[in-house]
Amino acid sequence: MIEFIAQLWDTAFNFEDFSRGERKFAFAQLMFIMIGVFGVVGFIFRIIMRVSGRKHHASAQSRLMDEMAAKARPGATRAEIAQMAHAEREARRAAARYIPPVPVALATRPDDGSYFVTLCAFAAAKQADGLMLNHYEKDALSVLCVAYETLGPAGLARLDDYDGVAPVRSLDLSRVFQQIGLNEFVAPFEKAIAVHLDRHQMIQDFVASGMPLEQAKASYKLPSYMPINESLLLLGGQARLVHLADRYYQAAYPWQEKIEKPAFA
Repeated sequence: MIEFIAQLWDTAFNFEDFSRGERKFAFAQLMFIMIGVFGVVGFIFRIIMRVSGRKHHASAQSRLMDEMAAKARPGATRAEIAQMAHAEREARRAAARYIPPVPVALATRPDDGSYFVTLCAFAAAKQADGLMLNHYEKDALSVLCVAYETLGPAGLARLDDYDGVAPVRSLDLSRVFQQIGLNEFVAPFEKAIAVHLDRHQMIQDFVASGMPLEQAKASYKLPSYMPINESLLLLGGQARLVHLADRYYQAAYPWQEKIEKPAFA
């Protein structure tokens, strides 16, 4: 057989001693033999894999039966053990089955154009319910909503409600303000947070020295937010923050479109 294949090989690739027709016929025979060999090898391999699979399945079944026999009540019949094994097998299949992720809730696009305020309220409600926030909602809630409150009527004095904790990280503050186009707000807010931390430390020192808490909070020695409040107002204040945040979130956030209910006559 090997000599025959070697002869076919010599004929198929000998361009001097054999005609084109002889070479084509020899090459066709070579291809037929190769296809046959691959077919036989593939068939044998498939049989081996099937036998191996059945052996593995039988071994797994035997191990599962042994596990259930150890867990079964004393005196349990083989049928009861087999039923337990079947239930365990179905439970394992169910545990291994793909479970699609829960769809992420998105805020509904507002009709009145109040994108930023709507997103802040939606993110706060999601956080209260223990739901996961996407990065737009996290940025709005952790940075811009804080800035929105401190630019309100009470001003930066709202920072004192955080009891000596910086409400926003400096890196997040800079990144989010730059995203919405409020670069010039970064420095005043960083200064305001520094003033907040200094005020808290001084209040703690006053209280430790015996001064009542309310008196300590009203002390004239505390650094004032007023100059920073005035500089932020000159930069546009809360109105500018809302305007730029509305424009940014209108374009960037994946709003859920409101589904209109069909009107029936």
